[in-house]
Amino acid sequence: MEFRLLGPLEVSSAAGPVRLGGTRQRAALAYLLLHANQVVSARQLTAALWPADEIPGTARKILQNAVWRLRRSLTVPDEEPDAAQLLTRAPGYLVRVAPERVDLLRFQRLAAEGRAALSVGDAERARGALREALALWRGPALADLAEVGLEWPELMALEQKRLDVMEDCFEVELQCGEHQSALRDLDAFVRAEPLRERAAQQLMLALYRCGRQADALGVYTRIHAALVEGLGLEPGRDIQQLQRAILAQDPQLDLPARLRPTPAPVSPAPGHPDGHASPPAGPRPPASPAPLPHPPSPPAGTRRFHAAGVTDAGSTVTGPAAGEEGVEEGAGAGSPASRPGPALGVFGPPNTPAHTDVTAEGTGRPHPGRSETRRPGSVLMLRFGFGAFDELSPGDADRILDSVCQLAREEITAAGGLVATSIGSMLLGVFAEDGDPDDGDSAERAVRAALAVRDFLVTAGATPLIQGLSVHAAVATGTALVCQWPGQPGAGRPWTGGDLVDRCEAMLSRTPPGEVHVCDRTRRLTQRRADYRRVATSPARWQVLTLQPDPAGDHA
Repeated sequence: MEFRLLGPLEVSSAAGPVRLGGTRQRAALAYLLLHANQVVSARQLTAALWPADEIPGTARKILQNAVWRLRRSLTVPDEEPDAAQLLTRAPGYLVRVAPERVDLLRFQRLAAEGRAALSVGDAERARGALREALALWRGPALADLAEVGLEWPELMALEQKRLDVMEDCFEVELQCGEHQSALRDLDAFVRAEPLRERAAQQLMLALYRCGRQADALGVYTRIHAALVEGLGLEPGRDIQQLQRAILAQDPQLDLPARLRPTPAPVSPAPGHPDGHASPPAGPRPPASPAPLPHPPSPPAGTRRFHAAGVTDAGSTVTGPAAGEEGVEEGAGAGSPASRPGPALGVFGPPNTPAHTDVTAEGTGRPHPGRSETRRPGSVLMLRFGFGAFDELSPGDADRILDSVCQLAREEITAAGGLVATSIGSMLLGVFAEDGDPDDGDSAERAVRAALAVRDFLVTAGATPLIQGLSVHAAVATGTALVCQWPGQPGAGRPWTGGDLVDRCEAMLSRTPPGEVHVCDRTRRLTQRRADYRRVATSPARWQVLTLQPDPAGDHA
């Protein structure tokens, strides 16, 4: 027999769901299960079932009848192992049950295992245990009884325990470098629980590692206001120190070095239809400070690999030498366009195993079956702003964001591109160059897709189709790293990233709402069909003004 408290109260046996009777019987069983394998006095049960000023004179008799009926409901054939027992034990009652038969007890065990693993640095074991613990929840604990007005301190304590475990889970994801994939859930959590400083710190760190320094500081501003105005308290020392570290771009906030190992040389595999060929490799110049809202750059030559926002492992990728293919024209060492920063990294399919590039010992090494190749093409990066959505619930905002991203996917696909991934409000599209790289076909298709998304969502006169929505787009042309994982030959989407994606994100960070910015190479390849305006303040250099209609009538 299974007992489920993490949601509406449910009891099931091998024969199916067990009928528990009315509210008093259900409440009595629930309270006993909250204290499973412990004696609960009749006085405690009575106080749990009735408000202090409404306890009837016949309360003890009503309780005895409820227990008697529950015993009948819980009676099971003798051959069922670990059968639960409702026993009378002075001064009250006891439910004797195997811990694995109660979801609450399993949750507590898994949470303790996850926290213990987290304390010793075993992130993989911690993540498995914590996620399994949270998966047991079907809604608020004993939601059906809470609906009828029962308010027990045990339920409030249990809800706090669930929130603690969620924060532990976020902590594991940050330790594993999965700040991209955790971002949306973390943001929703902090908006729902605005006074939980630990979660706010986690969100600040995730935003910072995603290159969103201003947003990270905005989270601190919100929690400072909530604490001061609501409780008259200043934020704690830890979150104040984190704010100062973000302002100073402290390198200690960056990903741990173990997530950025150096891979052994990998022989290029035959090109995927959406792949890219490798340019000559050369030393990456050291980065110089740039007034961009990004965290400090990692050591020269280091890159981060993300699959659908989940960091699997780091890898060293040496960029092309200055003046060679793949380096932005006019972008010198340390310029924003060539700066090695914590960009979106390598994107890939959501079903890619999160541990593919990390050995069982936890040491990041290149997977023996992974192939890497480079070929010319263009990347389009879109970001959607939702300034008017602050008052919406996280669920409503997510639904609007999903609709907007779906529209962008359709436009990219219609232009012959491949949607690498969508992470939060950012989306990456890849346009492979199958013919002569100097033809500019991929660059034109990427620009055309960017304008199509912008023009559909923001109508003439800069009036947004959705109130508060803004569209930012950037296109970069060059070479992009493509990784194909074993077990996926010719199937699924390869991972796309490298310096080209990093440069595109640097461009996007300076692109104003409603504009499409492109690099020098994209402009040169498309200037026969497009009009541009030079932008002095952006690493992208050029803003698209108009693009002639496609004479073919499609983007095949």
